[in-house]
Amino acid sequence: MLTRGDAKSTPTNSAPGIGLVLGAGGVLGACWSIGALRALETAGHCDPRDCDAIVGTSSGAVLSAMLACGIGAQDLDTSQRCPDEGILAEHGFNCANPLLLRSPLSFPGLGSPRLLARCLANPLGAPLLHWCTALAPCGRGSLGALHELVEHIAGSRGAGSPLNVVTTDYDSGRREVFHPGTDDAPSLAEAVVASCSVPGLFPPVTIADRRYVDGAVGSSTNADLLLDQGVDTAVVVAPMAANSLDRPLSPVTHAERLLRRRVTSRLTAEVAQLEEAGISTTVLAPTAEDLAAIGVNMLNCSRRLSVMDTALRTTGQQLEERPPRIRTAI
Repeated sequence: MLTRGDAKSTPTNSAPGIGLVLGAGGVLGACWSIGALRALETAGHCDPRDCDAIVGTSSGAVLSAMLACGIGAQDLDTSQRCPDEGILAEHGFNCANPLLLRSPLSFPGLGSPRLLARCLANPLGAPLLHWCTALAPCGRGSLGALHELVEHIAGSRGAGSPLNVVTTDYDSGRREVFHPGTDDAPSLAEAVVASCSVPGLFPPVTIADRRYVDGAVGSSTNADLLLDQGVDTAVVVAPMAANSLDRPLSPVTHAERLLRRRVTSRLTAEVAQLEEAGISTTVLAPTAEDLAAIGVNMLNCSRRLSVMDTALRTTGQQLEERPPRIRTAI
């Protein structure tokens, strides 16, 4: 079970700061995260738009971009429930699907021969997801509508909170973090689309002659990036982790739970790093009730409203049991 530990040292930064981590999770992961953000806002702990640093990975990068542009959790919720209403509809977009997915069959062949060569050079040390990323064929899906959406909103509203958009170098497997709005950084739309480019579904995004794919290849949360962000409190929204796991008989569901165990183990290590550095960390992750609502297909749009409603309730309970320890400025 994921819980918030006690800080083992005193924060080194002089002013209080809140860091928000929004993890990967596909369409339903994004919907679950919207419910969690609403719970965080409703409980009065903080407005996610006012966080001092935001880390976004894959679908979490989409939500991070929206928050940084001033679009709140309630607006995101409304855009799911009433696609023809809300602030996103005002920009001319129907957001019933938060990633606006269109993913036909992939091209045949290897996606990244260079990454495969690196894996073959160190077969025992190469992470499993690096093997999968290298071997997966190049996707033919389009995230063009997502690019247009983020570009339109960023152009009309601008981005506020410091953003860390996580991607993966397609040829080396190394994590790359973009900071849109800073010198030599790609646009917010380019960074977000790169972070969402799932190998096998979507083609890589080329930025400055390098190819980038989904930021979740290394970690679905990348919470450790808050270590140098000058924050003393962290809230991690992790739709691919789990607070508790069952042992289902279905082979497909069992495989999904194995993935969640891996994600949860990685996140636990990241949280330990934050706590060791004196950053009080609260993790919001799906419960057994959430897992039942989500199912095994994270792209099943028909479940999005029930997933949001369940997340609002379960994460609200998690926040009551373990509220974030947020300091106030003196």
